Amino acid sequence: MLTEISCDKYRDNGVERGPIRLHAGLNVVVGGDDASNSIGKTTFLLAIDFALGGDSYASKKSSMKRRIGPHEVFFTHSFEGDQDYRFCRSTADYNTVWRCDDTGALVSSMTIGAFRDWLAAKYDLGELGSSFRNLQSPFLRVYGLKHEDVDRPLMANGNDSLSDDLHRLLHLYGCYKEVADIEERKEKLDDDKKAFQNARNRKFIRGAETRAEYEENERKIARLETQMKEILQSCERGAADFDLETENYIAELSEELVVLKRSRAALRRNLAAMERDLSMIDFRKTKDFERLLEFFPGFNIKHLEEIEAFHAENVKNLREQHREESADMRDRINNLDIQIDRIELAIKNAGAAPSLPRTTIQSYADINSYVEQLRHANELYDQNQQFKIDAAAIKQERETVEMGHYNVIQQRINDELKKLNDQATGGGISAPRIEIQNPDRYSYEVRDDDGTGSRNRGMFLFDVALLNQTPLKFVIHDSPGIKQVEDGHTIGMFEIYSQLDKQVFIAIDKADKFTESGQVPSVITENTVLKLDRGHELFGEAWNREQND
Repeated sequence: MLTEISCDKYRDNGVERGPIRLHAGLNVVVGGDDASNSIGKTTFLLAIDFALGGDSYASKKSSMKRRIGPHEVFFTHSFEGDQDYRFCRSTADYNTVWRCDDTGALVSSMTIGAFRDWLAAKYDLGELGSSFRNLQSPFLRVYGLKHEDVDRPLMANGNDSLSDDLHRLLHLYGCYKEVADIEERKEKLDDDKKAFQNARNRKFIRGAETRAEYEENERKIARLETQMKEILQSCERGAADFDLETENYIAELSEELVVLKRSRAALRRNLAAMERDLSMIDFRKTKDFERLLEFFPGFNIKHLEEIEAFHAENVKNLREQHREESADMRDRINNLDIQIDRIELAIKNAGAAPSLPRTTIQSYADINSYVEQLRHANELYDQNQQFKIDAAAIKQERETVEMGHYNVIQQRINDELKKLNDQATGGGISAPRIEIQNPDRYSYEVRDDDGTGSRNRGMFLFDVALLNQTPLKFVIHDSPGIKQVEDGHTIGMFEIYSQLDKQVFIAIDKADKFTESGQVPSVITENTVLKLDRGHELFGEAWNREQND
C-alpha cells in the first residue's frame, strides 16, 4: 500500500511539512471550516494518484502548476512481508520514475510504463488481462479526472463505451480468460478474412455481392455449359471422340497465352517509351566560364562549375538507371518470348487441337474461362457468407459466455451493495443496483430515488463493494461528491471505510458539520492524515490570491 508522500514544496508556516503518513482503511484530508478553496485538498489527492502512476498532477493545466513551478514528489509503497519501496517523480519529467534509497537519493530510473507494470504486479492486478491504470482509473474520483458520473461508475474516460465499462468487471472478477480465448478466435477470423480479401484484390477477381447475383451466375453457368457441349457436338469428330480433359488443357493454355501476350505487348510499349525518354536526356557542359568574368568581374566561377558538375553527375546517374531498367525490361520480354513459344508448341502438340478448327478451340476456351470466372465469383460469395456465419457464431458464443459471468457478478455486487447501504444508512433506505441488460448495456441507479445525494452515495458504495470483492486495493473520493451525500450517511460510509484493510483516500470540508453538536466525529479525527486551512495550505500559500509581480 501507499504509506507516505513528501515534497520539499509542501509547507506549513514556512516549514517543510515532512512525510505525510498514510495507512490502511480511511485516510482523510480535512479542509477548513469555511470550505476554503485553492488550499490543496484536491491537489493532494492528485499527488496520491501521481504516486500510483497517474499523470494529471503534473500534466494537466492548473493554477497550482503556474504558481508553484516544477517540483519533485517522493513516495513509498510498502507491502506485508516485503521491503519498503521508495520512489521519486518530478513534475518536469513525469514520464520517468526514480528508485530512491532510504535517504531519498536517486538510485535508478524506469519509464512510467515500467513503473505501472511494477504496480500491477505488486497490487495483484497484473494477471487480470488489462493494464493497471485501465482497471484502477474509474475509482479515482478526484475532481477534474471526470470519474464522477454517478450513472456509470465503471467509466475510466469519456471515450469508453458501455461494453468497455463492463469488460472491466470481467477483468476485475477474474472472468476474462474465457472471453479472451473467444476474442483471439475472432481476431484470427478477422485476419483470415482480411488476407482473403487482399488475395482476391490482387487477382482482380470480383465476387458475387448478393444472393440474387449468385443465383444469376448459376443460371449463366448452366447456359454456358450447354453451349460448350453444343460446340463439342458440332465438331467433325463429335463429342464421343473428343477428349474433354485435353480440350480443357488446351483452353487453359490458350487463356494463359493471351495473358502472356498482353504482358509482352505492355512491356514493349514501356520499353519504347523509356528509350524515347533516354534519347531526350541531354546535358552539355559549358566550355568556358572565364568569359563571364568579362561581364561580371569577381563572379564566383568555381560555384558555377560545382553546380554544373552536380547536374552532370545526376544526368549520368539517370542515364545509368534508364539503361539498367531497359536491360531488365528486355530480359523480361525475352523470358515472355520463351514462355509464349513453349505454350504455342504445347498447344500444337496437344493432339486434339489439329482435329478442331482454331475458331472453335478459341470459342470453347473463352466460354470455359468465363464459366470459371463465374464459378470463382460464387466461391468468393460462399466464402464471404461463411465468414459472416462464423463471425455471428463467435459473437453469439461470446455474448452467452459474457452474460453467464455478468449474471453472477451482478448478483454478487447487488447483494454487497444492499449490505453496505444498510450499514451506511441504518437500513430502510433504497440501495443502489447495477442491472446488466446485455454485454453492451448496463444501468446503475437507486430505485425510486434519483436525488443527487443518493446517487453519489451509490457511486461511493459501489467502489467499496468492488474493494471487498476484487483485487482492487485503493479508491479516492473527493469532497465535491461527498458534499452531496446526507451527513449521517456520510459518517456511515466513513465507518465502513475505516474498517477496510485496503485504502480509501478522501477529502472533506467542515469536519464539524457532521454532528448537531459541532463535535468532529471520532472516525474523522482518528483517520485524518492532513489538515489544511486558510494560512495552512498544502504549499504554504493559496494560489488564488493575487501576488505582486
